[in-house]
Amino acid sequence: MDRRVRETARWAITAASLIWMAYAGWWQFSAIPEHEIQTHSSADVQDRLRDCEGSFKKRYECKEAIVIKTGRDTFYNLIERLAIVVVPAIMGGVAFAYFFPQRLVTRKKEPVEDPDAWKRRAERHTRTKPPTDQDEG
Repeated sequence: MDRRVRETARWAITAASLIWMAYAGWWQFSAIPEHEIQTHSSADVQDRLRDCEGSFKKRYECKEAIVIKTGRDTFYNLIERLAIVVVPAIMGGVAFAYFFPQRLVTRKKEPVEDPDAWKRRAERHTRTKPPTDQDEG
């Protein structure tokens, strides 16, 4: 496989992932229904909290269970929406790494230099001819 093919595929998957994340993020988080994200101050939760009756301990346990369940449900709903946005992009990256592994990219092989080449160069540079009378003139 050529390095250019791998780079083109990498850029295509990156662009597709960013486009998906932008679209899915807008789709999932722009108009979240009110019943999916609730806090202890939302109207539905307040109605359920008012239905708790009995002694102080029973009312407290009832309200605590409602608040914890509501918080847990809201967390699960938001994590599900986040997964819809992020997981396809991650899977694209995993698929890219599987189908276009870097080890299959052919590289130009650099000539391996002889480890003793430096010795020969040093010997060549240190060998000098003795000066002759003709060189001085």
